[in-house]
Amino acid sequence: MAVLWQGVFVSIVAAWNSLTSVQVASVPKQEGVYELANLSRSTIYIGRSDDLNRRIREHINDDDSCWRRAAYVRYEVTSRSEQRLGELLEEYYQQHQRYPPCN
Repeated sequence: MAVLWQGVFVSIVAAWNSLTSVQVASVPKQEGVYELANLSRSTIYIGRSDDLNRRIREHINDDDSCWRRAAYVRYEVTSRSEQRLGELLEEYYQQHQRYPPCN
């Protein structure tokens, strides 16, 4: 669920989890949004999926250099993932004046 604070959308509020097969196994097979972060927990990608578990596992198994930098993941289950993705990207852009490096 999107959280508003003084009229501004707040990032995914879930804690960062290590991006390992064991951790990803507990990610639900539901629609939602997610963020990938590097070792310093800086967001490198914001995405959405109809099946969070499947999509995040795809990132783990991808050899792309961008995904290889990912060390942490956090997610939010939502039935409005397309809208929520737009909100998260806009929030990130407003804070950093650019999009995450892998988006």
